[in-house]
Amino acid sequence: NNSTGTNVYDPVANSFVAGPALGGNAGAGAHSILRPNGTFLIIRGNSTTGTNIYDPVANTMTTGPTLASTAGAGALAILRPNGTFLIVRGNNTVTTFIYDPVANSFSSGPALSLAASTGAHAFQRPDGKFLVIRGNASTTTFIYDPVANSFAAGPALGGNAGAGSHSLQRPDGKFLIVRGNNTTSTFVYDPVANTVIAGPALTGN
Repeated sequence: NNSTGTNVYDPVANSFVAGPALGGNAGAGAHSILRPNGTFLIIRGNSTTGTNIYDPVANTMTTGPTLASTAGAGALAILRPNGTFLIVRGNNTVTTFIYDPVANSFSSGPALSLAASTGAHAFQRPDGKFLVIRGNASTTTFIYDPVANSFAAGPALGGNAGAGSHSLQRPDGKFLIVRGNNTTSTFVYDPVANTVIAGPALTGN
């Protein structure tokens, strides 16, 4: 919400207390990544390049590495087998970065063929690859191979995905994709056949 505020949630007491302030305002596209040392990289989104490192033991924030370009709506992170992360920048761009949590640094990643924005998200398939929903009020998806570090075209959705789009895995291994975008539409993705079919409609947009 374009602020520096954080809260710490106590699940035993079921209560919140104020947490340490971020080094800059966070907004659309903000997300966090757990590092091997137990600290978290926080990408602030909000069309900025700023990040912070949160230490949950000391309950402190410090400045993190700066992104080469701004992150915003639709930004997301994908863990790769080598321990690095693919960062999709979102913000209506095709840019991605690779984050190395040990070196605590960013480098360039493979470009998307079309820009990602609001509603972008990803989930892992049984073969280790990821289906990336582009969002941005489009039907486009990509298949990300975290070993080859490359994108390929994925199956098209039956309608545009946008704000509020998200996915959840069903017991049969398929994924329900909620389209968002002020609609009732959903889709079912089969990760083995790599196909998308219509799903049940929501009761409201």
